[in-house]
Amino acid sequence: MGETKSFYLADDVVAYLKTHENASAEVNRLVRRKIAQDAEAEAYQRHHGVPLTDDRRRRARLWAREQLDAAAQRAEHGSAERDELRRRMGWAA
Repeated sequence: MGETKSFYLADDVVAYLKTHENASAEVNRLVRRKIAQDAEAEAYQRHHGVPLTDDRRRRARLWAREQLDAAAQRAEHGSAERDELRRRMGWAA
C-alpha cells in the first residue's frame, strides 16, 4: 500500500487534477510514465553511447509506427492471398 504525502502544486496543476475523478491515480500514472521515460533514456544511452534527445525519441516513434504499419499491411496482404488461394482450391475462405 502507498503512503500519503502533501505537496505544493502550482495552480495549473491543481486545475488539471481537478478534471480527473481520481487525482491520486492520475498523479501515479504520470509519475510512472516519467520513471519509464527516464529508464528508456538511460537504456538508450547505455546501448548507443549518446543521450536520448526529444528528436531521437520522436524519430524512434516515427520509425516504430512505420514498422507497425508495414507489418499490418503485410498481414492484411497475406490474409487476402491466403483467402484467394483457399477460394481457388475450393475451400471456405
